[in-house]
Amino acid sequence: MCIRDRLRGINFTTKEEELNEIFAALAHATEESTKARIMLIEHGIVPILIRFLLHCSYSISALCLRTIGYLTLLEENKLSILYENGIIPHICMLLEHPRKAVRQEACWILSNLFKSPPTILECVFATNIVDKLIRLSHYDDFSISKEALIALCNLSGYISLGQTMRIVNLGLIEVLDYHLNSGQMEMIVISLDVIKNLLEKGRIADSIVDNKRNVIAKIFEQLNVLRSFNYLQMHKDQKIRCLLYTSDAADDLLCVDLGGRRIIKKK
Repeated sequence: MCIRDRLRGINFTTKEEELNEIFAALAHATEESTKARIMLIEHGIVPILIRFLLHCSYSISALCLRTIGYLTLLEENKLSILYENGIIPHICMLLEHPRKAVRQEACWILSNLFKSPPTILECVFATNIVDKLIRLSHYDDFSISKEALIALCNLSGYISLGQTMRIVNLGLIEVLDYHLNSGQMEMIVISLDVIKNLLEKGRIADSIVDNKRNVIAKIFEQLNVLRSFNYLQMHKDQKIRCLLYTSDAADDLLCVDLGGRRIIKKK
């Protein structure tokens, strides 16, 4: 009997050994094969994987989570099936999982899922997933904080102006300011990418309302984030200094440009 046929008969009362065997096979098949990932989607396996994310057995839920992670490596137009089957509320719950490995994997999956149009990403704001990512990026273990910040970076590059203001109002800029002063080079670089994305959205607002001042930059001014930029311009690490470009008015945040846009994606 093939894996697809076996999947049709499973439920939460199926023996754990059988479930482990099935989901381990799926994880192995999708790890290296794009064709296998597409086949899982075409054969309607996605709803089963999402449902078993919340299985009481850690080994089973972890295998489903890993397989879904491989599916998110597909092209952006293939990701809608995950949204349609309710992946976001499930991942939102896993961000509070007691195991660090699960929280980290959940953040990694979100960083790939966020490569979607604003219309699809609107469902993200129906949950408190952004608020959870902001908290994780600030307070959790470094590896998890990094993954959470990467997810926020990708999100900030794809959302609309209105959605941008929503994540700003949730406290994103304060967390970025914290990381800019943390001394952790990786977190500083990612934070600068997020800021670049936010300021780009602010320039879009300027063109809409015919306003010469970047609305996002105004918020940076109000929160006194400028001091962080002044510190980074003197940073000992050349990579960080190269990310910063200031125009003639170096002391005016409204004239700060952070270089070329770079969306961070998992390899």
